[in-house]
Amino acid sequence: YSSCHWCHVMAHECFENPEIAKLMNQWFVNIKVDREEYPDVDAIYMKALVELTGQGGWPLSIFLTPDQKPYLGGTYFPPTPKFNRPGFPQILEEAYKLFSDDPIQTDIQSQNLLEKIYLQNKAGKPRGVKPTKLIKAAIDILKKRFDEEYGGFGSGMKFPEPMHYTLMLRYWAETGDEETLHILDKSLTKMAEGGLFDQLGGGFHRYSTDRFWRVPHFEKMLYDNGLLAKLFLDMFQATKQDIYRKIPEQIFFWMESEMTSQEGAFFSSQDADTEGKEGVWYTWELKEVLNLLGPKHAKVFSKAFGMTPKGQLDGRNVLYLNMKVESLAEMENIPIFEADHILKKGKKTLFEARRKRARPDTDKKIITSWNGLMITALATGYSVLGEEKYIKTAKRCAEFIWSEQWKDGKLYRIYKDGQSSIAGCLEDYAYFFEALITLYETSLQSEWVSKARQVADAMIKEFWDKDEGGFFLSGKLREQLVAKLKNPADEAMPSANAIASIALLKLGRLTGNKTYIEKSEETVKAFQVFMEQSPVAFTGLLSTLSASNL
Repeated sequence: YSSCHWCHVMAHECFENPEIAKLMNQWFVNIKVDREEYPDVDAIYMKALVELTGQGGWPLSIFLTPDQKPYLGGTYFPPTPKFNRPGFPQILEEAYKLFSDDPIQTDIQSQNLLEKIYLQNKAGKPRGVKPTKLIKAAIDILKKRFDEEYGGFGSGMKFPEPMHYTLMLRYWAETGDEETLHILDKSLTKMAEGGLFDQLGGGFHRYSTDRFWRVPHFEKMLYDNGLLAKLFLDMFQATKQDIYRKIPEQIFFWMESEMTSQEGAFFSSQDADTEGKEGVWYTWELKEVLNLLGPKHAKVFSKAFGMTPKGQLDGRNVLYLNMKVESLAEMENIPIFEADHILKKGKKTLFEARRKRARPDTDKKIITSWNGLMITALATGYSVLGEEKYIKTAKRCAEFIWSEQWKDGKLYRIYKDGQSSIAGCLEDYAYFFEALITLYETSLQSEWVSKARQVADAMIKEFWDKDEGGFFLSGKLREQLVAKLKNPADEAMPSANAIASIALLKLGRLTGNKTYIEKSEETVKAFQVFMEQSPVAFTGLLSTLSASNL
C-alpha cells in the first residue's frame, strides 16, 4: 500500500474528503488493508474483483457482506466522475443500496462468487502432457509475444516478469536454442538501459508505462530487485557480458546505501511520490543539467541519456541510455575515453545533487519473504562474482530473520519498530527456505541446511493440503478467511508453491530425505492440469519440472 501511487491518490481525494468520509462512516465499516502484510487477503478479493469486473489492480476497493463475502468492487475511483469512471460517492451509494434493498439476494450472489473462486482452485484430471512439451509450449508462447524492436513481451506497458526469463534461460541452457538467448539478451539489455532502471542510484522501478522501458511507475520494490538481481547474475554466468555484472552490483549498492536497517535486514519499498508528485526525485529539467554540468558536458550528457527541453513528464526527463558511448564519441568528434569520462562525471554530479532533494518515503517494515529473495540474490552474487561482502550481507540478514522472525517453530511475516508481528504465510516460509538452501550452496556451512529443514518441516505441517497436494497460501496460524487458495500461477513474484517445490527438491537431494523430494513432486503434479491449460502462467512450476526431470 505505502508505495502505490494510485493508492495515495485515492486516499487523499476520497478518504480524506470530509463529505465522502461521512458517507463511508454512515453506511460501512471501513477497513484499510496493507496487501504487503496480508497477501492472502488480497489474493482472495483480487480474484473476486476479476470475476466481478474482468480486470484487477490496485488500490483494490471491495465491498463485503458482514461475513466477509465480496459483492461489488473496483480499483481506483475518483471523488467525482472522470476518466470514464464513476465517482466514489456513486459507488458507495450503489453498494449500500445493493445490500440494504435485498440482503438475501446479495448474500446468494456473493456466495456464488466465492464458489466460482473455489472451483478455480480445484484441479481436474490432467491429460498427461510430457513436461518437455509443456515447457516448449510456454517458450513458444513467449516467442510469439516477444517485442523484437524493444524487447519484453507485448506492445503496451511492460513489467519485468523475471520468472518468464528464468524459464527461458533454463531452456536455453538445456537446448542451446539461439532464439531464446536473443530474446533474453534483447529484453534484459533494454530493461537495464531504460528508465525502468535508476541510471544514477541503481535499482529497478516497478514497471514501464510505455513500450520502450523509458517512463516507469517510480516505486522501487525489494522483491523486484531481489528477483532481477538474481536473474542478471544468472545471465552473467551464461554469457559473461559485463552489463549483467554491473546491474546486480548497482542494485546491491542501492540496497546497502538506502534500504538496509541497522539490524542488517532490508526495507520493503520506496515511494513513487515526492512532494505530492510522482517521479520528481528521479527526473530532471534540461536547464538543471546545464547548470550542474556546464554547456559542453551537458550537451554530451543530454544526448547520451535522451534528454530534451520537453522531456516525458511536464518538462522533466527520465534518464535512459539513448546512445552507446562509442556512437556518442563519434557524433561529438571526441575520443571514446573523453565521452566516457563526461558521462561518469555527469552521473556522479547529478547523483550528488539529487541527494539534496526531498527524498521519497521509504517503507521501513521488514517483510520476511522479500528479504528471502534478496538473501538468495546476494548469496548468488557471492557465488558468481566472488565478492565476499555479498555473502556477509546475506548471512547477516538471514541471521536476523532467524533470531527475530523464527520463534517457537513458527515464522513471522513483519518486523517493524522492534516488534515481530503477523503469522507468516506460505511465501514467507517458501522464500526464506529457498534463501537458506542458497546460503548452504554458496557457503557449504551445514547450519543453513539444519535451519532449512526446520523451516521446511514447519511449512509442510502448516500449509500442506493432505487431500489434493500442494500448499495453501494461508496456514493454520493465520486468520481463517472466506476461501482457501493456493495460487500456483506466477504474478509479480514467483508462485510460492513453485519456490517451495524447488527448495524441497534441493533439500531432498542434499539430505537424501525422500520425503522432501516426494512433496516436491506431489506439488508439481497437483497443478499439472493448470500448466496444461495455460503453461505460460506457470513458468515457476515449469522451472521446477525442468530441474526435477519428472
